[in-house]
Amino acid sequence: MVEIDNPREQDHVVQMDTRGRVTIPSSVRHRYGIDGEEGNWWVELTIHKLEKRQDEDEGGES
Repeated sequence: MVEIDNPREQDHVVQMDTRGRVTIPSSVRHRYGIDGEEGNWWVELTIHKLEKRQDEDEGGES
């Protein structure tokens, strides 16, 4: 188990893909030795805000 107690390291903006998956930033994975190919990892996630961003190819204003 890896505990991340530093609030600056706990706070990251992540993007959800079309299947509902989020990716742990590579800087966090590297710092804590998290390797997704070494078994299953469970992540405790607290959501403070959700925002749907419009992609440029969806016809948003430029």
